[in-house]
Amino acid sequence: MLKKTALGIFLALQIVGFTNAQVKDSLVKFSPSGKIEGRVFTDFFYEFNEHKTAFEVSRAYLGYNYSYSENFSVRTVIDVSKPDVAINGKTVDTISTSLQHTAHLKFAYGTYQKNKFSVSIGMIELNQFKLQDQQWGHRYVMKTLQDEYGFCSSADLGAKIDYKFTNWLSADVTVRNGEGFKKVQSDNIYWYGLGVTIQPFKGLYYRAYFDYSKKGVAQSNITNYISYMGTKFKVGAELEIGQNFGNVDNKKLNGLSLFAAYQLTKKLEIFGRYDRLSSNTLSGQTNSWNYDKNLSTAIFGFQMSPIKNISFSLNGRYVLPENSDKTKKISVYANIDFKF
Repeated sequence: MLKKTALGIFLALQIVGFTNAQVKDSLVKFSPSGKIEGRVFTDFFYEFNEHKTAFEVSRAYLGYNYSYSENFSVRTVIDVSKPDVAINGKTVDTISTSLQHTAHLKFAYGTYQKNKFSVSIGMIELNQFKLQDQQWGHRYVMKTLQDEYGFCSSADLGAKIDYKFTNWLSADVTVRNGEGFKKVQSDNIYWYGLGVTIQPFKGLYYRAYFDYSKKGVAQSNITNYISYMGTKFKVGAELEIGQNFGNVDNKKLNGLSLFAAYQLTKKLEIFGRYDRLSSNTLSGQTNSWNYDKNLSTAIFGFQMSPIKNISFSLNGRYVLPENSDKTKKISVYANIDFKF
């Protein structure tokens, strides 16, 4: 009898506790809120060949995120930087020029998200190399392949849809202006993109992406990226193929990027990366069409994170131009990344 009474009391308490938890959850209402985001990249470098040295604040971000409801939010970010890589591979050497920092509206978009579906409209954050950027994890040291060599910008005016089919399969569709966030124009020429990300098992990722635009001569980019993210070790490889680059018939621009990193301790990591940019030779030409800009780059260094949201890297870089008349570059960088 005593056992039955004790069991009855126990069950009653469980039911009451469960009911109270449900009531409490139902009384909790969403409260609109926002937060500031910011990031600063600064560095010091020494180039051995030409004995150049300088302190730089290469980039600074300041933004604000606001959630109106559980499903709808907006994000704005200002990017202050020196002019660097533009779309279609038009580059400016920020080290050897005295160009002033300029401010651009990098992100300004609204997002609606419901379960596995989301749609963003405005000056959106693009997905082309978002996964690569997150996994490389050293943007303050060097941007990822597509961003570094002008295959694509990290933001553009347009719209994108993301859908997560399962825990291991997601896809995204993008329609964008095609000029990046530093050059906004209104015309009827758009880029159309489709990306698929697969994670067959924990740690292994594969992403394929294709985008297309027709402005006279049709241009397209094909991306293949594979990576493994372990508890202490990570490695990734990306291959980028640009067809009819710059809307010029038969121009091909190829990019290869390999990276690896190993976590020595909770706060210390070593990493390395190799990039190669190449192009084809057009009919009647002796050298490849991008001969003066094609190169191979190797980076090796370490990253230390003494405090949350602060990272420091000391790294060495070797740049070998395809053009044999150009001097190879050997340099040492000290980079710092501040987040808030």
